[in-house]
Amino acid sequence: MQHNKGLKEILKEGFKLHGARLAFMSCFIKALIIVRTVNMSSLSSALNAAVYPESNEKRLKRFFNEIELDKISFANLMLKLLPKLDRYILSLDRTNWKIGKVNINILMLGISHQGIVFPLVWQLLDKRGNSNTRERLSLIDKLLKYLPAQKIEAIVADREFEGNTWFKGLKNRNLAFVMRIKNNTLIGYKAKDLPAHKRYGYLRKGDTYVCPKRVWIFGLRLNLAVTKSQEGELLVLACTDKPERAFVRYAQRWNIECLFSALKKRGFNFEDTRLTQPSRLNNLIILLSLAFTWAHLVGEWVYQQRPLKLKNHGYLPVSFFKRGLNYLRTAILASDAIPARISLASCLQLLSP
Repeated sequence: MQHNKGLKEILKEGFKLHGARLAFMSCFIKALIIVRTVNMSSLSSALNAAVYPESNEKRLKRFFNEIELDKISFANLMLKLLPKLDRYILSLDRTNWKIGKVNINILMLGISHQGIVFPLVWQLLDKRGNSNTRERLSLIDKLLKYLPAQKIEAIVADREFEGNTWFKGLKNRNLAFVMRIKNNTLIGYKAKDLPAHKRYGYLRKGDTYVCPKRVWIFGLRLNLAVTKSQEGELLVLACTDKPERAFVRYAQRWNIECLFSALKKRGFNFEDTRLTQPSRLNNLIILLSLAFTWAHLVGEWVYQQRPLKLKNHGYLPVSFFKRGLNYLRTAILASDAIPARISLASCLQLLSP
């Protein structure tokens, strides 16, 4: 198929694989967009219509058994595909679930852009629950191999990611950050340590406070910004610089939750997988990420061509990703039978590095 050849050439920009492997990857991404699930039986029905589904299923198993896609090649390809920015905000978080008795626990870091996060690096944790500082800094070091610190505006994360060694590790790598800290964290200011909820409990709902001087948090001198929500909950942010921008930067933390939602129930049903071996899961995450990125970029383009009116709450009625996914599915299924303005060739141009 012509569109498979086009996608194969795009994948060749990133992965040094045999042509047959690249052709399979392009077929897999297309099938994933059509069936919207990582269930192998469902994928086999859309992988190659010229052969029996059983043969497709054998190809799927053979690929995941024999090939281990290079994560550095993937990250470099992603940086080529995404819009070039002077500096990036990165969001860090985990997603986890169980397959039988096996914990699937993924620590992921990606670029925040247009209301969502694009995956760059991740680590499969062989345990249940939170990551530790060694695992987080290992992930950061992998990232810095192809995205230098001066290109990173800030790393944002929730309360799971705090502590002296972690914060010091980021500062030692010249990385700015905005991290939410727990309300019982001790804040040292004017020679007095008080938990954040006591020091800033006086704030009224909707109030914000940016500390004019640095304070002591986990033994480090950091900036601080605090707000109290309309529900009365304190949001306490520790950051390395520009505390007046802390809330704007931290707001992009939620974008990684949108990514996880897109990979799971609202997109490709990632939790339907039965793969548990790390190398196979890494392959699947790479293929999922490429399909997601393609759909999102197409969605952005579709909104430029045919804008939709914002809802009363100020959000789009349909996300870039969802609209792009619907568009791509139609383009793939109809192929050359549809008008050029919604052709698969146009979609491939958007994905071309």
